[in-house]
Amino acid sequence: GRSDASAAGEVQPPAAGRIDHDARHSGSVREPAARLGDEACAVGGRRDGAHDAAALAGCDAVKFQKRTPSLCTPDAYRDVKRETPWGIMSYLEYRERIEFGCQEYDAIDRYCREKPIDWFASCWDQPSVDFIARYDPICYKIASASVTDLDLFRRIAAEKKPVILSTGMSTLEQIEAAV
Repeated sequence: GRSDASAAGEVQPPAAGRIDHDARHSGSVREPAARLGDEACAVGGRRDGAHDAAALAGCDAVKFQKRTPSLCTPDAYRDVKRETPWGIMSYLEYRERIEFGCQEYDAIDRYCREKPIDWFASCWDQPSVDFIARYDPICYKIASASVTDLDLFRRIAAEKKPVILSTGMSTLEQIEAAV
């Protein structure tokens, strides 16, 4: 049932997190589902906010994305000019500008450990897995766009962590090959 506060229209935070923070490195989960926040990339040049909102909303973890723009930007789009908060630049320059690096991920890691709220990332390429591994995330996520990249799967599997696989527009054959 709803509490008196929620019946009166006040927003109530969700119950406490479900990921066992004392067993962080074992991936222990107390319930079959977890609430996740998603901070895909910087929005309009901002590099803050979603992890804070996720913690305040009672999320168990927040997901980021990590990619190496020179590897993940399709050739056909690299030199396409676009208007950005920093002026007109190529799509590759834009992707490089918004990609989080050590400074941002160090701050995210510090912040999430203080809350505590877990965090992890969708890694779009092998160098990104190497980068994120230094933070010892609770798991990795594979984006649906990477479902056919079996070398990436093998690299992530080598980390011996749980994996969340997005299947998006994948065929059953692609999903079966991935699993």
